[in-house]
Amino acid sequence: MAKLTEEMVRAMAIDVGCGPHFVELCKKLFFQENARFLLEVIRYKRNPTFASAFAIYDEYIDKNGSSWVNLPTDIYAAIEAYLRPWKGVRQGTTGGRLFGLQYNHGRGTANVNLFNDAFKNILYLVSSQSDPGFQKGLENLIKSFELERRAVSA
Repeated sequence: MAKLTEEMVRAMAIDVGCGPHFVELCKKLFFQENARFLLEVIRYKRNPTFASAFAIYDEYIDKNGSSWVNLPTDIYAAIEAYLRPWKGVRQGTTGGRLFGLQYNHGRGTANVNLFNDAFKNILYLVSSQSDPGFQKGLENLIKSFELERRAVSA
Protein backbone atom coordinates (compact mmCIF):
# COMPACT_ATOMS: atom_id res chain seq x y z
CA MET A 1 0.00 0.00 0.00
CA ALA A 2 1.37 3.41 -0.99
CA LYS A 3 2.10 5.72 1.94
CA LEU A 4 1.24 9.36 1.33
CA THR A 5 2.94 11.87 3.65
CA GLU A 6 2.53 15.57 4.36
CA GLU A 7 5.89 16.19 2.70
CA MET A 8 4.66 14.45 -0.46
CA VAL A 9 1.52 16.60 -0.48
CA ARG A 10 3.75 19.66 -0.02
CA ALA A 11 5.76 18.61 -3.09
CA MET A 12 2.50 18.12 -5.03
CA ALA A 13 1.25 21.57 -4.05
CA ILE A 14 4.47 23.19 -5.21
CA ASP A 15 4.54 21.29 -8.52
CA VAL A 16 1.68 22.70 -10.57
CA GLY A 17 1.74 19.62 -12.81
CA CYS A 18 1.34 17.08 -10.03
CA GLY A 19 -1.54 18.51 -7.97
CA PRO A 20 -4.15 18.17 -10.73
CA HIS A 21 -3.16 14.52 -11.26
CA PHE A 22 -3.68 13.88 -7.56
CA VAL A 23 -7.13 15.51 -7.66
CA GLU A 24 -8.08 13.45 -10.74
CA LEU A 25 -6.92 10.25 -9.06
CA CYS A 26 -9.09 11.01 -6.03
CA LYS A 27 -12.02 11.95 -8.28
CA LYS A 28 -12.27 8.31 -9.38
CA LEU A 29 -13.41 7.43 -5.85
CA PHE A 30 -15.52 10.59 -5.45
CA PHE A 31 -13.33 12.30 -2.87
CA GLN A 32 -11.58 14.94 -4.94
CA GLU A 33 -12.57 17.55 -2.32
CA ASN A 34 -10.20 15.78 0.09
CA ALA A 35 -7.32 16.12 -2.36
CA ARG A 36 -8.09 19.79 -3.01
CA PHE A 37 -8.35 20.42 0.74
CA LEU A 38 -4.91 18.88 1.36
CA LEU A 39 -3.34 20.99 -1.38
CA GLU A 40 -5.06 24.17 -0.13
CA VAL A 41 -3.85 23.65 3.43
CA ILE A 42 -0.25 23.33 2.21
CA ARG A 43 -0.65 26.59 0.28
CA TYR A 44 -2.21 28.19 3.36
CA LYS A 45 0.78 27.17 5.49
CA ARG A 46 3.08 29.05 3.12
CA ASN A 47 1.05 32.27 3.63
CA PRO A 48 -1.45 31.92 6.52
CA THR A 49 -3.68 34.96 6.09
CA PHE A 50 -7.16 35.31 7.52
CA ALA A 51 -8.52 35.60 3.99
CA SER A 52 -7.09 32.21 3.06
CA ALA A 53 -8.19 30.69 6.40
CA PHE A 54 -11.76 31.81 5.77
CA ALA A 55 -11.59 30.63 2.15
CA ILE A 56 -10.64 27.14 3.33
CA TYR A 57 -13.24 27.27 6.10
CA ASP A 58 -16.01 28.40 3.74
CA GLU A 59 -15.18 25.84 1.08
CA TYR A 60 -14.20 22.73 3.06
CA ILE A 61 -14.97 23.04 6.79
CA ASP A 62 -18.33 24.81 6.97
CA LYS A 63 -21.03 22.17 6.58
CA ASN A 64 -22.68 24.40 3.97
CA GLY A 65 -19.47 24.62 1.94
CA SER A 66 -19.53 23.45 -1.64
CA SER A 67 -16.68 20.96 -1.10
CA TRP A 68 -17.26 20.01 2.53
CA VAL A 69 -14.88 17.43 3.98
CA ASN A 70 -16.10 15.15 6.74
CA LEU A 71 -14.20 15.84 9.96
CA PRO A 72 -14.63 14.62 13.53
CA THR A 73 -16.67 17.01 15.66
CA ASP A 74 -13.74 18.00 17.92
CA ILE A 75 -11.58 19.06 14.96
CA TYR A 76 -14.43 21.02 13.41
CA ALA A 77 -15.18 22.67 16.77
CA ALA A 78 -11.54 23.74 17.30
CA ILE A 79 -11.37 25.43 13.89
CA GLU A 80 -14.76 27.05 14.44
CA ALA A 81 -13.71 28.31 17.91
CA TYR A 82 -10.56 29.94 16.51
CA LEU A 83 -12.36 31.65 13.65
CA ARG A 84 -15.51 32.69 15.53
CA PRO A 85 -14.14 36.05 16.83
CA TRP A 86 -12.77 36.87 13.40
CA LYS A 87 -16.12 36.30 11.70
CA GLY A 88 -17.34 39.54 13.26
CA VAL A 89 -14.39 41.39 11.76
CA ARG A 90 -15.08 39.90 8.37
CA GLN A 91 -18.74 40.87 8.63
CA GLY A 92 -18.00 44.31 10.06
CA THR A 93 -19.92 43.88 13.32
CA THR A 94 -19.07 45.95 16.38
CA GLY A 95 -17.71 43.04 18.43
CA GLY A 96 -15.44 42.03 15.61
CA ARG A 97 -13.88 45.49 15.27
CA LEU A 98 -11.88 44.85 18.45
CA PHE A 99 -9.71 42.48 16.43
CA GLY A 100 -9.60 44.74 13.38
CA LEU A 101 -5.95 45.73 13.54
CA GLN A 102 -4.74 42.13 13.60
CA TYR A 103 -7.19 41.09 10.90
CA ASN A 104 -6.00 43.84 8.50
CA HIS A 105 -8.72 43.32 5.86
CA GLY A 106 -7.99 39.59 5.70
CA ARG A 107 -4.26 40.11 5.15
CA GLY A 108 -3.31 39.67 8.82
CA THR A 109 -1.43 36.54 9.79
CA ALA A 110 -3.61 33.69 11.03
CA ASN A 111 -2.50 30.65 13.01
CA VAL A 112 -0.31 28.59 10.67
CA ASN A 113 -1.31 25.39 12.52
CA LEU A 114 -5.06 26.04 12.35
CA PHE A 115 -5.79 23.15 9.98
CA ASN A 116 -3.12 20.67 11.19
CA ASP A 117 -5.51 18.18 12.82
CA ALA A 118 -7.94 18.37 9.91
CA PHE A 119 -5.06 17.86 7.47
CA LYS A 120 -3.81 14.78 9.35
CA ASN A 121 -7.31 13.35 9.49
CA ILE A 122 -7.98 13.80 5.76
CA LEU A 123 -4.46 12.61 4.84
CA TYR A 124 -5.14 9.41 6.79
CA LEU A 125 -8.49 8.94 5.04
CA VAL A 126 -6.92 9.36 1.61
CA SER A 127 -3.86 7.22 2.39
CA SER A 128 -5.93 4.38 3.80
CA GLN A 129 -8.12 3.92 0.72
CA SER A 130 -7.90 0.23 -0.08
CA ASP A 131 -9.22 0.35 -3.64
CA PRO A 132 -6.55 -1.46 -5.73
CA GLY A 133 -6.95 0.95 -8.65
CA PHE A 134 -6.49 3.94 -6.40
CA GLN A 135 -3.47 2.41 -4.69
CA LYS A 136 -1.87 1.59 -8.04
CA GLY A 137 -2.57 5.12 -9.29
CA LEU A 138 -1.10 6.61 -6.12
CA GLU A 139 2.02 4.45 -6.45
CA ASN A 140 2.39 5.59 -10.07
CA LEU A 141 1.92 9.23 -9.08
CA ILE A 142 4.54 8.95 -6.33
CA LYS A 143 6.97 7.26 -8.71
CA SER A 144 6.43 9.40 -11.81
CA PHE A 145 6.71 12.71 -9.93
CA GLU A 146 9.52 11.37 -7.68
CA LEU A 147 7.55 12.43 -4.61
CA GLU A 148 9.53 10.32 -2.16
CA ARG A 149 12.78 11.99 -3.20
CA ARG A 150 11.25 15.46 -3.45
CA ALA A 151 9.48 15.09 -0.11
CA VAL A 152 12.84 14.95 1.64
CA SER A 153 13.90 18.29 0.17
CA ALA A 154 10.50 20.01 0.34
